[in-house]
Amino acid sequence: MSASPVQKIRTADDLKSAPDKVLISTLNDRYTKLNEVWADAEADLKQFPIPHYVEVIADDHDSWCSYLGFVKVKGAWRICWGSLHQQDPEQDYGWTPVGECTLDVRLKAVQHFVPLREKVRTAAEKTVAEVDDAISTLQLHLI
Repeated sequence: MSASPVQKIRTADDLKSAPDKVLISTLNDRYTKLNEVWADAEADLKQFPIPHYVEVIADDHDSWCSYLGFVKVKGAWRICWGSLHQQDPEQDYGWTPVGECTLDVRLKAVQHFVPLREKVRTAAEKTVAEVDDAISTLQLHLI
């Protein structure tokens, strides 16, 4: 977990008279911190061993939707951003790990993390019951 808090800049005016180097350094520090916190969020969700991906709708437009999901990408569970054209059910989400997305996507995704976490937890709760049922079924058929 990233423990060091960031001294919050209240408004853009707080940096208006700052030299360019200070502004650039401050912005790069914030990007680094945002990436650290996203990594912490991902580590938090990885604690739940769910059997399938979970998603929440992030943007719903007339012809396409964007999603924040906890999905398995290249063998690892990741928090990802994806989109689907609603007229093309065969299309892939194009999942991209949030840490690899543009800044605007990483910022937009923040508001969808809590609902995503809630869905991951719910999936984990349901999985316990499913595994219990599977164990019982198997045990019934053992000699």
